[in-house]
Amino acid sequence: HWKSNQHLSASFSGLTDLDILVARGQVDQIENILSRLKFKRFEALPNSKYRAIDDFFGLDLVTGKLIHLHLHYQLIVWEKLIKGYWLPWERYILESCRFVEEAKIHLINPVLELILLFIRFSLKIRFNLSFE
Repeated sequence: HWKSNQHLSASFSGLTDLDILVARGQVDQIENILSRLKFKRFEALPNSKYRAIDDFFGLDLVTGKLIHLHLHYQLIVWEKLIKGYWLPWERYILESCRFVEEAKIHLINPVLELILLFIRFSLKIRFNLSFE
């Protein structure tokens, strides 16, 4: 899980999606696991589909809630309304992840998460300069 880790409990409760970074070499393995867990790939409309991200939905049989996964195959940041930026750091991020036993999930190094948050935030800022 690589972004918005402060909302992880909401993701586990089905209140928001999970953003999972996947190594290119493991895509088939991950998709096989998701298939066995009865997750279904959701094809977004072409004008709303993000590059290098696939959506999967599954059902939590205990709670009846829908689980939404965003599988990220590349680190594409700020895709909405402008051309996306690719940060070619996937391998480094995946290698520096740590397993959190309580959550049973691998999480991004907090320092890298903060750096990515700053980058994502800076791409969203719009400056309105006036030269009057």
